[in-house]
Amino acid sequence: MQNSTAGQPTDSNRVWPTVAIVGVGYIGLPLAMSYARLGCRVIGVDVNESYVAHLQQGMTDSVEQYEGLPLSHYLKEAIASNSFTATTDFAQAAKESNIYIVTVGIPIYQGIPSYDAIDAATTSLAKVVKSGDLILYRSTHIPGTVRERLIPLLQSLSPYEMGRDVHVAYAPERVAEGRAMEEFQTVDVLVGGVNESSLAHAMEVLRVINRATLHPTSIDMAEIVKVVENVQRDVNIAMIQEIAKYVQAVGLQTSELVQLANTHPRVQLMVPGAGVGGYCIPNAYYYLQYNADKMGVDLPILSAARKTNDIVPMTILNRIERKLNWSATSWQGVRVAVLGLAMKNYSNDDRISPSIALVHEIEKRHAVVKAYDSLVAAEKYPTFAKKSLSECVKDAEIILVTIRQEEWDQLEFAELLQEAKQCRLVFDACVAIRAHGNEDIPLLRM
Repeated sequence: MQNSTAGQPTDSNRVWPTVAIVGVGYIGLPLAMSYARLGCRVIGVDVNESYVAHLQQGMTDSVEQYEGLPLSHYLKEAIASNSFTATTDFAQAAKESNIYIVTVGIPIYQGIPSYDAIDAATTSLAKVVKSGDLILYRSTHIPGTVRERLIPLLQSLSPYEMGRDVHVAYAPERVAEGRAMEEFQTVDVLVGGVNESSLAHAMEVLRVINRATLHPTSIDMAEIVKVVENVQRDVNIAMIQEIAKYVQAVGLQTSELVQLANTHPRVQLMVPGAGVGGYCIPNAYYYLQYNADKMGVDLPILSAARKTNDIVPMTILNRIERKLNWSATSWQGVRVAVLGLAMKNYSNDDRISPSIALVHEIEKRHAVVKAYDSLVAAEKYPTFAKKSLSECVKDAEIILVTIRQEEWDQLEFAELLQEAKQCRLVFDACVAIRAHGNEDIPLLRM
């Protein structure tokens, strides 16, 4: 098949489609706004009634920005122009649209995938789908999910034949939360269809917002490529976490090593941190393992990488113990402040956040933990989260900075210690604190 490189449609007389986005969270809402800002009518479908009510009022907690404006700006604009509405009613969406883009994912719980949400969304769609409709799945899947699970489920509940009467396709999103609106337009997309007509329908819908290259392939290949992309990052991060331990042991700076190594045109080391979080990367290995176990296929490198990244919070605490000549019991009653609850820099996405895993690891050692994140509501974690940086660090003996947020990014070390006069050690996992090499209080980095 040839790549499709046609430009974004510009015909001002064109009647743009009405698109239903099923699941309007961190990825679904930016996707909805990407279609709405180009003139499409968009219906956001979500099972969370209170969340839908907030969307209807133009409210979102997302820190996504596009062209210097927050996602909430585009949401309010779309509501005002009647380009966007949100509902919990699949039948209502079906009355207006013949395109359903599903962003509902497959979460992992203790290494086991849960299909509940995507099965429920597919079941609801099967009951309202019409002849000529397109169902386009866009979340990350365990390879084989569409062909082996979702199409049979659709076919069992719908009077229409999938592929002939109802088009079914898969095009995994490859965007980063926080940059999604931009990357929905500029990042290449893999597209698989249950047949050629499904593929063509999906590519037409994707081309409305995407001006990069659309790569036709099979659904199975698109599913596995997306998972492998995430696994590759998991492995690369695990590698630099291990290298960082060696570099620290010989008394050098990991950040300088990464910077210098990356001057080689064929080297691209990643940056170590407090762990790997978010929805995609931590789940990727388990998506492959789920099928690999059934087939008797071993994935030892991928398994080791996942374990390496999972134990980073414990590794950080062990390093602090060595620096202070502590045993595990020395944490008893020690006041610890953690700056950062989100899973990555400048984000409010706290899904599978290593910062929260770190808090729980500290709690296991019977320390007294306070945490603060300027973009994550303290009410979500009432037992340890505080509402200001000062409240979090004022009596802390140990401070751990896990991610960058604007409030403390590039804060001078002396300024931090002015806020925390009883501090004995600072661990900066993301080089957020500015230091000058002559501090009396130990400052550890990855």
